[in-house]
Amino acid sequence: MKNQFNKTTRRTLKFIIMMCILVLLSGCIISASETVVHSGPVTSTPPNESFGFTAYEIEALSHIRQVDEHPLFVMVLNGPLQTTDNFGTLPVSTEHPPNISWGCSLFAALGDPETVLFGRNFDWQFSPALLLFTNPPDGYASVSMVDIAYLLESEEIDHLLELDLNEKAGLLEAPYWPFDGMNEKGVAIGMAAVPPTDLPYDEDKETINSLLIMRKVLDHAASIEEALEIFERFNIDMGAGPHLHYFITDSSQRAVVIEFIDGKMHTLWQEHPWHTATNYLLAISTGRQCGRYEVMNEFLMTQNGL
Repeated sequence: MKNQFNKTTRRTLKFIIMMCILVLLSGCIISASETVVHSGPVTSTPPNESFGFTAYEIEALSHIRQVDEHPLFVMVLNGPLQTTDNFGTLPVSTEHPPNISWGCSLFAALGDPETVLFGRNFDWQFSPALLLFTNPPDGYASVSMVDIAYLLESEEIDHLLELDLNEKAGLLEAPYWPFDGMNEKGVAIGMAAVPPTDLPYDEDKETINSLLIMRKVLDHAASIEEALEIFERFNIDMGAGPHLHYFITDSSQRAVVIEFIDGKMHTLWQEHPWHTATNYLLAISTGRQCGRYEVMNEFLMTQNGL
C-alpha cells in the first residue's frame, strides 16, 4: 500500500479503518492492524500452471491469509485491476435468495473532527468474507469487504488455502464486488438494500452494475463531491440483486445518502452531526417503521454525534 493515509485522513478517520467495515460477520469490527497481528497461515501452494497470471496476481493469490474461522480472509492486490470485459461471467449465481430479510444499518458519527466514524453491519445469510486491499497504479489505494460466495464454490472456499493459483483465480474479480470500503483519501462508501424504484437512464451514459459504481468511487473519488460526479456519469443497473441506496462519508465531517426514486437521483445530506440509513428510502420515508433506524438516531442524538 502507498504511504497512504495523509495526516488529515489519519487524524480524522483514525482507526475505524474499516469502519466497523461491513461485516458479513454480523457487526463485528476489524482493523487493519488486526489483520497482521491475528493472521493465519499464508498460502504457499504453487500453481499447476501460472500462464496468464501477472507477477502481482501470483503474489496476491499466493499470500491470501485466513484471519478467523468465519471464515474471513485477507488479500492484497498491488497492481492493475483486471478489466471488466468479462465481468459477471462467474461460476456462482449472483441472484439473492428468495424471501430474504435485509438487515443493514449504516451510520456516520461526525461530531468529533479528530475521530470521524463510519460504521455498518450486514445482517444477512452466512457468507465467507474477504478483506481486500487494492493499490492500483491509476487509482487510490483502498480496502473493501467482499462476499466471496459470488466468486468461488463453497467447496473451494472450505479449502481455499490449499488451492493452486488457477483454482483461486476467481478472486481476481474481487475488486469489482465491494459491499463497502474506504480509500486512502478518507472516502468511505457502503450500501443497503431498499424497495425497488425506477432508476434514471440516459442513453448517452455508460451503464454499469450496482457494485462496480462503488469500485469507481473507491478508485477515483477524493471527496464526496467527486463521488457524486462519478455517480452522475453512469447509469446503474441493479441486475438480479436488490435495489440499493448508497451511504458515503469523507474526512470533512460530512455524509450523504444517494437514492434513486422515480427516475431521479436524490442526495440526502446529514442534518445533524451524524447520519444514518437502513433498508428504507429516506427521501420518501421518515424511517419510523424501522426500529434499527430509530435506535441509531436516538443514541447518536444523545451523544451529539460523538
